[in-house]
Amino acid sequence: MFDSRSLVKIFGLTGAGLAMYHCADQDKREKVKAIVFPAVLSSILVGVTEPIEFSFLFVAPILFVVHAILTGLFMAVLSLLDVVAVGKGGLIDFIVYNIPLGTDKTDWPMYVAIGLVQLAVYYFVFRALITHLNLKTIGRGEAEMKLQTKDDYKNRNKTAAIDSAVGEFNSVAIIEGLGGKDNIIDVQNCYTRLRVEVRDPCLVDEAKIQESNPMGLVNKGQNIQIIFGSHVASVRQEVNEFLEAMA
Repeated sequence: MFDSRSLVKIFGLTGAGLAMYHCADQDKREKVKAIVFPAVLSSILVGVTEPIEFSFLFVAPILFVVHAILTGLFMAVLSLLDVVAVGKGGLIDFIVYNIPLGTDKTDWPMYVAIGLVQLAVYYFVFRALITHLNLKTIGRGEAEMKLQTKDDYKNRNKTAAIDSAVGEFNSVAIIEGLGGKDNIIDVQNCYTRLRVEVRDPCLVDEAKIQESNPMGLVNKGQNIQIIFGSHVASVRQEVNEFLEAMA
């Protein structure tokens, strides 16, 4: 059953793309078509869904929630009807695997029929949600005329994190709490923690570090971990900039 997962790649996301196209402002539809249709085509042919999914994931997350639910429901339908067509990637994989095996083994015509129903359901559900909730999908109002990417999302998060972090942490307090510039050997970070190596653990002043409003502190002698959460990269960058300025 897991190998039937291309159903949504070929049919469902096609319905989603058509809905976004028809919900775009009339004067922007040609540009939207040039952006959305190639993304839909990549999903149909080779099963690469990120371009079309990213077009609504970050600007209208509710659509991704609905997308996940609908995908699961239609996979359940395939299971209930015992349809076992192979569809690991997109349409190319679907043809290569199923046509040679024949309908007796894969029941691929039923797979296509269910897929067409899924396409219609995605189209009407997405269009209704976009219209009634006034979701700013591509081509609507002031929405960006581009497909969103992971980098776009990361950059927005980084900017937001930097803005929210202003006033919440104090690089000077961190440096002083770690015993000053000369006591700091290296400053790195993982996903949530500032990882610092110091020369003399006795010079570390935890109370001073707390002035930078960390979420937590782990003192392991020469290795200090200061927990700041997802904006830790911004903290590390500012601390290093202060250290360079002190040189």
